Amino acid sequence: MPLPVPPTVLRGVNVLSLAPNLPGPIAARRLAEMGASVTKIEGPTGDLMAQAAPQYYEWLCTGQDVVQLNLKEEADRGQLKELLSTCDVLITSSRPAALARLGLSWEELHAAYPRLCQVAIVGHSGDDADLAGHDLTYQAHAGTLLPPAMPTVPVADLAGAELAVQAALALLLGRNAGEGSAAQGAASEGAEEQAKDTGAAGGGGYHEVALADAAEAFAMPAQCGLSAPGGLLGGALPGYRIYEAAPAGGAEVGAAGAEVGEPAGGVGAGAGESVGGGAEGAEVEGAEVEGTEAEGAAPTHVAFAALEPHFMARAMQLLGVDGTEEQFAATFKTRTAADWEAWGIEQDVPIAEVRGAGRVRN
Repeated sequence: MPLPVPPTVLRGVNVLSLAPNLPGPIAARRLAEMGASVTKIEGPTGDLMAQAAPQYYEWLCTGQDVVQLNLKEEADRGQLKELLSTCDVLITSSRPAALARLGLSWEELHAAYPRLCQVAIVGHSGDDADLAGHDLTYQAHAGTLLPPAMPTVPVADLAGAELAVQAALALLLGRNAGEGSAAQGAASEGAEEQAKDTGAAGGGGYHEVALADAAEAFAMPAQCGLSAPGGLLGGALPGYRIYEAAPAGGAEVGAAGAEVGEPAGGVGAGAGESVGGGAEGAEVEGAEVEGTEAEGAAPTHVAFAALEPHFMARAMQLLGVDGTEEQFAATFKTRTAADWEAWGIEQDVPIAEVRGAGRVRN
């Protein structure tokens, strides 16, 4: 995803990442896209992501130098110190207590490298920064999970990564403006952001990004009822829902040769007429749809997002329905999701095929 900034905006900035898993590598990738020189430190056994999702790992590390170090070894810690001596931004994702055991607490780092800026990605903010957790537990507390299904998008990790990028840019701007500071970021609800002067003007700064709080922030639409099940964006509107469509490769309902979007006898038939244009097609009003599932084939699904009145009115007119959930459900079962997406593009109606989360990225 290209960033809306020149790829040279961070030219000359050195970023060092000690952050495995997802938030740190994503943040480092974003900074590299802006022109920063990024060095990624991995443990002696490498990054688990390289085995779990090699294509994603390669994408995350594009344009970066990857160095394997064992920070329990004195020689490797010496190499890390050399890298820190020319570093502008350090990204970490270990718990503060673990960093302190390695001699990498903010106090020690700031004393040794006054202009260094640190973005510390933690699980929880404030006194809870050492509590164990991962994206799944942060989402659990934020209310973004629908048990028993596992989330397909790591909301807390992705949100935290973007907040880490914001923090890095803010710290660099502050340092360059002579406003170095150490800040407690992403504070819990009801807590005030804490900040203190680090001393020398132009010094580096410290900012914590708490993934639990990032998840909470991104969960607010659901927490406030907007996108929760049954909410305005959670299924309450017939024009903003996910509908079942015909199985891919299955026989279409209706007369052979009828094309999606035909003005007469096709999908645009009037209410009560056969969708698909044939006498054996599915009747919109109340009739059961027959023959929409090929034997042994799973149905496809469409995301129908006619949220604005003009989209809804256009869809109702073209499909010949009165806008009820039942009629939309019957209509969408007559074609595959891919067919409906093509029809939506042609007719300027927001419809998209629901694609599997496990598909291989091109």
